[in-house]
Amino acid sequence: MRLQEYERLLDKLMLFKPPCELSTINIVLFGGVGAGKPSLVSTLDSLFKGRMSRRAPHGQGMGSYTRTLQKYSFTVPNPDTAPFTLWDSAGWTSSDYKTGELGFTLDGNLPHGFDLSAACWPTSRGFVARPKLADHQLRVCGAV
Repeated sequence: MRLQEYERLLDKLMLFKPPCELSTINIVLFGGVGAGKPSLVSTLDSLFKGRMSRRAPHGQGMGSYTRTLQKYSFTVPNPDTAPFTLWDSAGWTSSDYKTGELGFTLDGNLPHGFDLSAACWPTSRGFVARPKLADHQLRVCGAV
């Protein structure tokens, strides 16, 4: 990527403004196993740092490498923080997300580090019964 293209893309990302009184917006990455959710996180991190980054670990082969809900904030040259936070979720298969995990994620009930390898219920360890508006996933990015 040429420097001009990098600067133009970075400028577009930084023009984004969260709605309401929020300083950042949460975007959950949701999609199938191998769709590239962690790769998107690493690509954006590379863009902001101006060099290659492998910030979000990812695997190869069968099954989801991501087992917990992971929150990624980005620091950029100016201003200090990007206006969004990405949340990487486990890749889904036909047997996943049957107990409301996506709904709980969107509603902000599942915090950073929440174990997504088991069924999720309001009685699960770490479940947030009354999340704040800033905890809600206000946007969904589907990766196919």
